[in-house]
Amino acid sequence: MLAKNSDAIMEMLKASDLVFDIGGWAHPFNRANYVMDAEPYETRGYYNRTFARNSPYPPIGGTVEHFTERTWIRRDICEKTPFPFRDKELDYVICSHSGGRPRSALGLLRNGADWEERLHRGSLARG
Repeated sequence: MLAKNSDAIMEMLKASDLVFDIGGWAHPFNRANYVMDAEPYETRGYYNRTFARNSPYPPIGGTVEHFTERTWIRRDICEKTPFPFRDKELDYVICSHSGGRPRSALGLLRNGADWEERLHRGSLARG
């Protein structure tokens, strides 16, 4: 996600908003309350541990992680089971690292084709 997009999203968010980052393992949106990825919580931040380790990417979504190991949902976003949220439970969905892979994009469409209607505040952020 570009820093300017992260900043714009942060300006829109209220302190009480629930934020969901789909596919954020490599460079999570820190303000997210929930992150879903097939990779484990313990190995998050892949970009800064590998090719960017000498010149790390700045954090996105603030400097403090709002998600925890408990709110890290480890699963393939293409699973056919619905995502574990009720309608209107989430305020924002961030999806800046998943849509570029065709298999991921299809899974997102299957699970969240009606995201705009299902979100409490009705905003889907595409990084």
